[in-house]
Formats: sequence, C-alpha cells, structure tokens
Amino acid sequence: MVFHVAGQLGIGGTEKALQKCCEYMNKDMFETVVCGIYKGGLRAKALEEKGFEVHILNGDYSLFESLLREKRADIIHYYLGWDTEELRKVIGIAKGAGVPVVAVTNIFGHYSREPEIQNLVDRQLLISKTVALEYAARGKISMRQFLNKCRVFYIPVDIDEFEKEAPSQEETAQFRQEIGVEPGCPLICRVGRADVRKWDSFPVNMMWFLTRKIPNAKFLAVGGLPVWVQKKISKYHLEKNFIDYGVAFGKELITIYYAIDLLAHSTRIGESFGCTIAEAMAARKPVVVESTPWGDNAQIELVDNGVTGFVATTPRTCADAITHLLRHPAEAERMGGAGYEKARKMFDAKRIVPLLEKHYFELLAAKGVHVDERLLTHYGRLSQSPSNHDILDYPLEYSRRMSSVYGRASLHERVWLKIKQYTQGRPSRAYIFKDSHLHVVGI
Repeated sequence: MVFHVAGQLGIGGTEKALQKCCEYMNKDMFETVVCGIYKGGLRAKALEEKGFEVHILNGDYSLFESLLREKRADIIHYYLGWDTEELRKVIGIAKGAGVPVVAVTNIFGHYSREPEIQNLVDRQLLISKTVALEYAARGKISMRQFLNKCRVFYIPVDIDEFEKEAPSQEETAQFRQEIGVEPGCPLICRVGRADVRKWDSFPVNMMWFLTRKIPNAKFLAVGGLPVWVQKKISKYHLEKNFIDYGVAFGKELITIYYAIDLLAHSTRIGESFGCTIAEAMAARKPVVVESTPWGDNAQIELVDNGVTGFVATTPRTCADAITHLLRHPAEAERMGGAGYEKARKMFDAKRIVPLLEKHYFELLAAKGVHVDERLLTHYGRLSQSPSNHDILDYPLEYSRRMSSVYGRASLHERVWLKIKQYTQGRPSRAYIFKDSHLHVVGI
C-alpha cells in the first residue's frame, strides 16, 4: 500500500509528477491511495476519473493519521513543494503510524538540517541533476555524500499520451485559425501560470527584438498574462503579437504543443525540472530557453544547446535564436526530432516509473519487510537513470552547459546579467565537486 501525498492536487508540476507516478505504477504490485493535505483540484479530479482512491483532507492531520492506520500503509511518498513545515508534519505522522518507508520527491532542492527529518526520510528523490547540485550546496555536502540517501528521478512524461492524442494537420490548422493565427504566421509559445514568481519582462523584451525581424510573429501565453505584463505589452505596442490564452489541460494542451512552431520558455525563478519543456520535446518541437544562473536552472539540463534547441541569456539573443529556427525550418525539425528522442529515452513514464518501484522494493527490504526474491532480482536488472556516475560528473557538465549558449551578450547585457546573478543569487552559485567547491562563474 503506497500513499502518494501532496499539499494540493492542482495543475502545477509537483502535482503532475504525482499523477503520472500513480498512473504508471504497477497495479498488480501496488495499491495506491492519493492524499491532498489541504485541497484538491484538476489532478484530484483526473485521478478519481481513472479509478484512484483520492482523499482531500482540508488540513486535518488527524484524518491523515487515521487513514494511514486503517489502510496499513507500507510506503509514504510525499511530494515536497515549498512547504517544509508540512513535510515535518507528514513524516512525523507517518512514522508515528508505523509506516516503514518514507520517500520524498524534492521539487526545489530544499535541504533540512533537522536531524529528525534527515533520519526519518529514507530516500530523497531530486527531480533533476541541477536541483541535486543545489541540494548538495545548501547542505554543504559532497556529491558522494549526496548519494548516501538521495537519487535523481525525473518527472515522468506520458509519451504514449502525446502520440495517442496527436492532432491531425487539419486540427492544428483549425486551432491556429481559432486563436487568430493566419496561415504561415510564426507561432511561438510559453506554458505557465500567470504567477508573479514565474513572470518577468523577458518575454515582452524578447518579442520587441523578434518583431523587428519577423513583424507577424505571435506569442501564445498559455496559462494567462499577469496584468502588469499586459501593461508592458501595451507600452511596447505589441498587443497584436500576444495571445492571452487560459489554462489548458489534457488533449487541449497536447494540441497546442503540436500547433506551435517552437516553445520559447523563460521564467523569473528558473525551472527545477521544466515539465512544459519536456512535453514540448515529446511533441517534437524545438525549445529555446533562458538560462537563469541566479535561480533554478534545470532548463539548460533538458535543452542541449544546438541539438534539441537553444539556450539564450538575454532577450536579444533569445530573439536571435528564435529567428534562426523560424528561418531554418529543416534545422528546427531536426532539433524537434532530437528532443523527442531525448524525451523518449530519459523522461518516458513507461521507462522511469519502474525505477521508482525499484526504490520502493529496495527500501522495504532494507527495513526488514518481506519482499519476494524474484521481485528484487527483476528490479535489480534495471539501471538507475541518471546513474550515480552521471550525478558525480554533473558539476563539470553544468559548467559546460552554462558556457554553451546561442549568441554573445553585449557588454551592457553582461553587466545587467551579473548584477542580477549576484543580487538574486542562491546557494547554487557554488556547486559541489567531489569534496571541494567548484565555483560556476556563469556569463
């Protein structure tokens, strides 16, 4: 019996990770219960429709404890977003109820120095190698120490769903027509909530540069535009170039990915993984991302500069990269294909959820819970991905990725980026390489 637990079950990436893990879990081996500590939402509804047992607790931790005891849970898998106090309560109740194994999917690389949390969590699953580095930097531990109780486990992407729900050319043409995009008009896209933590001026500034070269380019903002961004769009007279689109989910979102020419992704705080990036890759679209060394920066881990898309550092160089792809459709198609192959190899839910099951069985066996030897042998054949070797080597790889970008920032752009990096910098600026610190300079 596995309890998958999150603070809420809405539309965010944390909840998407929970949903896909549940959907692809082996139903013959695991009975799954889903809990939203405070509230439900779109993910709760989707899981209920697929037959999962879902409980919305409305902050009632006593009800949570009763459920654990009643169901005799073997594993608690908690998806940690921002609320570390919630983590403390959940694992405390889990251990008090006699749950043998506690696993945590750590979305943002939070490191707790509290001995209680360190002792009670059996496995920390970081959702990218970049976040793993940040976790190690915050804890001031080496990457070898990191591997004692931690692994990297990418958020699963439902590649099969993308292929099953792929729209026809007529359907994508109809969608573009419905949102006011004329035939032959370039359409780029950003997917994300209209959240002040996510949005900054980068997309508007980028579009100002892009429309100097491609005046009819359209920017589809899926998830909505904050009011202050709309005002800046008006100030730059770009109203005709932006399309304010509401929240999209399921088949509608998949249609959007197939209908666009490329994904142009930027965010104020960066990405700890970047579900929308991986999903665009699953739809065979090239991706252009902004590098954010002052925040989370896993987007440059997902996008291989010059292979699956481009990494840019400024609005101007981002616009240049997008212009290049729009003017070289064969290259864009090649990059989209390379992105699909990477998504299939590294993020496919069918491939990586069994690795989660492997963690579960190994942890149960280590706790003295009887596990059939044949299961341990079967799962023992699965190779950890990313491997421990990949994780140990990643600090130097990250440094290379930081320096591999499209175009060159001008002097005033580099000064602006340095100011931003050092005024908003986080522990990730000093990464851990073996037992010493490797300082990543950036731009």
